[in-house]
Amino acid sequence: MLQSQSSLFQHQIGETAGKIWTVLGKEGKLPLDNISKHCGCGDEKLAHFALGWLTRENKVKFEKNDKVTLVSLTETEADNFKKHNSSCCS
Repeated sequence: MLQSQSSLFQHQIGETAGKIWTVLGKEGKLPLDNISKHCGCGDEKLAHFALGWLTRENKVKFEKNDKVTLVSLTETEADNFKKHNSSCCS
């Protein structure tokens, strides 16, 4: 039972990571505090787990702007998003 719950949670994290990747590709930089609202996942902890996943895969970067932490795709991932978007949606 525990293994199945763990797999389900990993799946949810992966799906959320994909949503965040897409939103960041479209929007650019977003405040870290609002990332769960922007991706539509509604669960801030889940969004942060997903950001950890994307960070580990070197797909996102963070920067401090005054008192706000911003998150965005790395340059390589932004290029990948543009390529993906132009090939799937043209």
